[in-house]
Amino acid sequence: MSGRKKLRVIVCGTTFGRMYLRAIEQLNSKFKLVGILARGSSHSVECAKKYNVPLYTDIEEISKENADLACVVVRSAVVGGAGTDIAKRLLKKGIHILIEQPVHLSDMTDCLRIAKKSSSFYRINSFYPELESVKTFIDMTKQILKESKPLFVDAYCSIQVLFPMVDILGQILGGFRPWKFQKNSKQDNGPFTMLTGEIKDVPISLRVQNQMNPEDPDSNFLLLHRVILVTDRGTLIMTDSNGMVIWHPQMSVLRRANNVEGNVSEDFNDYPIIQIITADNSSSFSEVFSKKWPDAIVRALEKFGEVIETGEESRQFIQHQLTMCQIWKEIGSELGTVELSNNEYMPLFVKF
Repeated sequence: MSGRKKLRVIVCGTTFGRMYLRAIEQLNSKFKLVGILARGSSHSVECAKKYNVPLYTDIEEISKENADLACVVVRSAVVGGAGTDIAKRLLKKGIHILIEQPVHLSDMTDCLRIAKKSSSFYRINSFYPELESVKTFIDMTKQILKESKPLFVDAYCSIQVLFPMVDILGQILGGFRPWKFQKNSKQDNGPFTMLTGEIKDVPISLRVQNQMNPEDPDSNFLLLHRVILVTDRGTLIMTDSNGMVIWHPQMSVLRRANNVEGNVSEDFNDYPIIQIITADNSSSFSEVFSKKWPDAIVRALEKFGEVIETGEESRQFIQHQLTMCQIWKEIGSELGTVELSNNEYMPLFVKF
């Protein structure tokens, strides 16, 4: 984005939106925060004061004359929020939109239609694939699958982050088509609902914690994302979205003519049993919220900024996001209604 004036950014919402505010602060050579759109709570007033920008409570105060890009960090219509309406109204003004997941397929198609008419760009930020651990897992998968064949994927997530899980699966397998998922009603998986399916002919087991505490919908889940990719050369594991990436090479033993065990090669004895690709498992929750999550948004903003600067969005990327919305919708239909729960899962810190 060199040689171009800074993109003027409005952040809509100040709950998770505070992560965007921190990210934009890091990108002050490329982006300029010019305002916050919120309902006017004391928290949003404090955010506006902290970043020394106007607090807008009326969307009509925002126009192409005072903003280039809006980050809509408000729940979309499919989860009962005003985010979709905000996105549509700003798109009609010719303002580019980066909206937080999840988004319904019909809402995305509507927004893309409006964006095309107003010569603006619209994309969904599924966020988690830009986290350091997830990004490493995706990059390592692409590298490994150049020399091996995917055999099976075992994936876990909570319902709150099912949308980005679909994105992660599509990225590690290089697309979606053909796909299919169905609920496995024969097996008791405790708090998880199990689905079996395929993406690009690779068998997938997907376990979703389809539970939510209505008093605290963004907390009280057992995990974010855990993915295990089994190949004919070894197994790649992502322990968590904020966790470690581990490679287990396949163990290979040959039988010689005299029935004595021997290794495939003399070097095999020196191979590590596991390789820890990302070993940063000592981060505190404070570091995750103050640095790692804003860093992920930095990467998402930089990518979208390039699209705005060049004036061209990849058709392949748009199709990927459309298909992602469709699969998320289909999996949601298989899962059925979210189980309302008053469980309060508390962390347990253990010293070994």
